[in-house]
Amino acid sequence: MIAEAKVEMEKRGLTDADLKLIGLLSLPDKVITGILSMNPNTLRTKVCRLAYKMGVENRTALVTRALALKLITIKQLEFRTFDNGNYTTKNTS
Repeated sequence: MIAEAKVEMEKRGLTDADLKLIGLLSLPDKVITGILSMNPNTLRTKVCRLAYKMGVENRTALVTRALALKLITIKQLEFRTFDNGNYTTKNTS
């Protein structure tokens, strides 16, 4: 992580766990709650609090802002592919 990103993290009060969650936001809630072993209501609360910290109103803007501020890279985003009738969660790296 570059120095500017660390300063931005501290300024916004973000943790490493927050960045991990941002990297998962391209996945459906059900998948995220399974990966992080958390309740769906807890996930919604965390996403709302993260959006507030980042000064945005939704998940898409949250990921976009994190990318723009270089808090995460496109390679850190998780996504799903549909292969032979099954969804598979992958990392872009």
